[in-house]
Amino acid sequence: MALRETIVEVAKDVARRAVRVPTVQHLIERAESLANEERNRMGPAEPVAPPSPPPPAVEPLTAPLGQHGKQERYGEYWDFYVDREFPELVQRDASGNTVFTWPGDEWGDEQYWRQSFDKMFKQHVPPESTRFAEIGPGSGKYSLMVLEAWKNATVAAFDVSRSYLKVLEKRCAPLVADGRLRPFVIEDRPDIIDRTAEQLGWAGELDCLYSMDAMVHVDLQYLVAYWLSAARTLRIGGKLIMSVADATSDGGFNKLVGDVPVCFPLQGKMCPKFEWLSPQLVEQVLGRLGFVIEATYNFNHRDFFFVARLERRPTP
Repeated sequence: MALRETIVEVAKDVARRAVRVPTVQHLIERAESLANEERNRMGPAEPVAPPSPPPPAVEPLTAPLGQHGKQERYGEYWDFYVDREFPELVQRDASGNTVFTWPGDEWGDEQYWRQSFDKMFKQHVPPESTRFAEIGPGSGKYSLMVLEAWKNATVAAFDVSRSYLKVLEKRCAPLVADGRLRPFVIEDRPDIIDRTAEQLGWAGELDCLYSMDAMVHVDLQYLVAYWLSAARTLRIGGKLIMSVADATSDGGFNKLVGDVPVCFPLQGKMCPKFEWLSPQLVEQVLGRLGFVIEATYNFNHRDFFFVARLERRPTP
């Protein structure tokens, strides 16, 4: 049985049972199980690999293999996800209530979001802060929490997906109307955050730049552009708060290996695969840009969560 057919079979099984969307690791394990059943019908079964460790609590969603690679640009893939995939994934419980309403809410849960926010933001960002920039706000979970906790703050929200920004504007309409949440699309120029900060009068005065659960999909070549912008637009002492995929963690290594059957056939085509880093790499690169890691956290046994403080401007 082909891998794509087994994954489709798993997806149909999930739909029949009306359970929560499975993790990538679960899809792979079910696909292997179905493949073993097929081999049993055809002859002696091949040895089965030992079971993988439990997957981390927070996993990304993936489209069927046939849908990956059809979008040429990163933003186009996430437009496709918001417009085409997410509506098909919305589930309801036995009472008919929607399990999740906004795209992005299917990854993680309220406890995880609140725990990470309380520890990374509330414990490290001064209460008088007013200027925030967010990369990859999605539908606005963290935008809402920031603007609730910092009553006088404004958030400039940057995303590669125009469809996600439309959802953000709908979910947070009163805040957008009041000017406290300002959406901006990320296009080709790497200095979009710098130029926007200048337009807002924030150049060198930004209190916090953050991105949660989004940079796991962004490779280092693009990520460093955001780090450079952070080093130029943050005030000295300002905070950079992020989560990135850590291949050296137990959950990260498990996912790195487990995603091979899903990602390898795509041969580099556009898809939501993870882009792997390590704590040492993050610390070394940020150190050269003038940052010091102030705190690190482990909320899901897979990603590297960090708070970095700008100590000096990078050398031009």
